[in-house]
Amino acid sequence: EHPLADRAWIIGGGQLYRAAMPLADELVVTRIEAEVYDADTFAPEIGPEWRLADPGEELVSRSGLRYRFERWVREG
Repeated sequence: EHPLADRAWIIGGGQLYRAAMPLADELVVTRIEAEVYDADTFAPEIGPEWRLADPGEELVSRSGLRYRFERWVREG
């Protein structure tokens, strides 16, 4: 059995993130370094109840886009 088989993953959009965050104990956030000018959907803010447990390593896509996978855990 896969070690993540007993977990639920929410992969978007903004309203689903907002609804699921109060129930979550861990966030895995893809942080993309890009300027976006005409966006109409945003992920909710990560509040003070969360601690950055792993900032992830910077990765670069084939097209040169820089990104990382951050892992946040709920405090308390």
